[in-house]
Amino acid sequence: GKLKNGQSITLADGTVIHPDQVLGESELSKYFIVVCGLLPQEEELMKYITSNTELNRFQTGQVDSETGGTLHCIVHLSPAATVNTPLYQTWVNSFGPLVTHIYTGAGTSATTHSSFIATTTTCNKMHLTTPDLFPTMHNVYTGLHDSVPEVDDKNTNQVAAVPLLKFHLLPVRSQGVEFPTLIDCSALAQALYNDVTGESAENATKVNTALANLEVVKEVLTTKSIVDSTIQPVNGIHTAAASQLLHSGVEGKISFLGTGCSIPSKYRNVSGILLQLNNSAAISSGRDGKGVVKSLLIDAGEGTWAQMQRLAYEADHKERNVTRTKSSYTATTTLPTLLDIQYTLASQLRVVWVSHPHADHHLGLVRVIIERKTALLTYSSMNSSASSHTEVEPLIVIAPPSVLAFLHEYSLL
Repeated sequence: GKLKNGQSITLADGTVIHPDQVLGESELSKYFIVVCGLLPQEEELMKYITSNTELNRFQTGQVDSETGGTLHCIVHLSPAATVNTPLYQTWVNSFGPLVTHIYTGAGTSATTHSSFIATTTTCNKMHLTTPDLFPTMHNVYTGLHDSVPEVDDKNTNQVAAVPLLKFHLLPVRSQGVEFPTLIDCSALAQALYNDVTGESAENATKVNTALANLEVVKEVLTTKSIVDSTIQPVNGIHTAAASQLLHSGVEGKISFLGTGCSIPSKYRNVSGILLQLNNSAAISSGRDGKGVVKSLLIDAGEGTWAQMQRLAYEADHKERNVTRTKSSYTATTTLPTLLDIQYTLASQLRVVWVSHPHADHHLGLVRVIIERKTALLTYSSMNSSASSHTEVEPLIVIAPPSVLAFLHEYSLL
């Protein structure tokens, strides 16, 4: 400690050690600031922060007027509604162009990156073999958030945070923002195919045969006449009801968000199955000319809501790509926003059924309930007068008593 403080020390044998013998040249301090999440209505707190002398001492050329240290980065945890206010933006700009501002609050990112690189890679490999069963998990979902002005240009000092984004404070030679490397999904799939088929002629034959068989299976499953002809009596009970349902206009879709495991991994996720029923016979009552869709969620492990958002985005993205080939497509066609995706999921979801009280079957339930209510209220407030009171249709939760007790206790917090 004495050497660090500039004092010499004497060893037992009388040797004197001076600070310059063991210490390198001192460097000025490097600072960063993290600003807590401020809400737009917290005007007094915002005024306090923007006029705080401890923070504002860096406003003169990035250098601390007291210690000579330099400020390099400010991380903003506030939502877009706060950081977009004139008062906040004036304060941000007062630090000059050499300070990097990273926005991490809700609605401040123009893109959303997948932080699960191994999972994204694995899903895209499986997508190569069976595209209809395993949708593409894009590394970037453009348009899921409303961007902060001038944040989505990497050449400015204002950066929209994404998962795996890094800011290097030291060493000085590496100082600055490091953006995550994006996964090229198409190149990944082709590389996988080349690796497998390139090992041997036998492997190439097996892979091509398997892919051909999958096309046959897909054709069979999508042909109603073939499916209808295969309906047979089971245990003496004729399945005429099944045949009637097949042609009733009610179509279903099952999405496996996870098949059950104690902890998530890149191969298996915690339990969650989304059942969506689309009554295509009731087109007139659907939004945008679509059938009425209602969904049932079976189990809700951690991350279930995020999984639902990814699948909903992929489905919407795929549908919009198909629309581009039609005459109705125009250049004004835009990608779905985060609110669009959340409202679609929230308005469709009517029931959640939890099989048993293990954590990997219900830890995501609270998030589903909260996000559903928030999405419905937000969408309603944006599409109705401010004076109207919005009632959210309750979500039906069927679960063991212990899970319901957990939800009740959580609601009291």
